[in-house]
Amino acid sequence: GNVFLENGVVISSDDEEFTFEFHNETQVDYRLYTMGHLGQTSNGFSIPRERLYFQGRLTKPIEYRVVLTRGFITQQDILDAYLTFRIADDRLQARIGRYRVPFSYEWWMEMNQYFINPERSLFAVNFGLNRMFGGALTGKLWEDRFDYAVGIFNGPRNSFEDYNNSKDVIAYLNLRPWADSKEFEFLKYLNIGGSVDYGNQDNP
Repeated sequence: GNVFLENGVVISSDDEEFTFEFHNETQVDYRLYTMGHLGQTSNGFSIPRERLYFQGRLTKPIEYRVVLTRGFITQQDILDAYLTFRIADDRLQARIGRYRVPFSYEWWMEMNQYFINPERSLFAVNFGLNRMFGGALTGKLWEDRFDYAVGIFNGPRNSFEDYNNSKDVIAYLNLRPWADSKEFEFLKYLNIGGSVDYGNQDNP
């Protein structure tokens, strides 16, 4: 086997069929309020987000990911837990478990540890569907210029369980037409896409 550092600790079998990776994301804040007499609010340090990532491959076609989290609201809890089956490399994959659903580019494609400010936008926080249990088919085509995903999920946003019998169908498309263009290089990061969620929401 092999052990090395690559944005975390990685353990791999000699044939690279099995891999195990461990990553840690810890956010530390200090809040200083210039106004006094704010009731329950006080100056001090806090850890608003700490996440432990365990991910890798069971075999080359089967990947796994489990993320434990702790934050202001939750004690230690499961954030993500899913399997990804690579049916046709990156062109067609099946994912099942609890994870960020394919609704909006920000939720589906972007991980918060890569943000300049490690928080989601106000739109995503208020209207994004966040994490749910379900399964989806997803993939990348045309040299990674086209992303798609469609799946069936429980429905309630950021949930562990459903509150009705109906399920949500969520679909996502994204196209980068000029990702490899030399003539229109200034448009290489332009994304054109959208997402839709169809279901019956009846949350407590």
